Amino acid sequence: MKIELGKVVSSKEALIKIAQLPMKAKMSFRVAKAIKQIELIYDTYAETRNNRMKKYQENGEIKPGDKNWDNFIAEMEEVLGEEIDIDITKIPISSIADISLTPSELVNLDWLIKEK
Repeated sequence: MKIELGKVVSSKEALIKIAQLPMKAKMSFRVAKAIKQIELIYDTYAETRNNRMKKYQENGEIKPGDKNWDNFIAEMEEVLGEEIDIDITKIPISSIADISLTPSELVNLDWLIKEK
């Protein structure tokens, strides 16, 4: 499946929350497989982000208002907009129906959940 990196990065925490709950073996496998892939992708993203921070930081940090802040943000937005290919089987909504998720967590996971 092709998806923007930003969607994958924003879904990491919600997926980890799902992984903490008991579920049938087949669904546990799907979730575990998804988490492993997302962790690798997220680690690569974090490394890229840290390298960009080092490039643009002043006095050991980069923050809003710094002269390089806009350049840093522009580069990171470009990275987050990158389309990646990820091999994940969507999770049926019925499999996580008993899980308590916030609306924002569901929005972050919309690319991974199928309605039927």
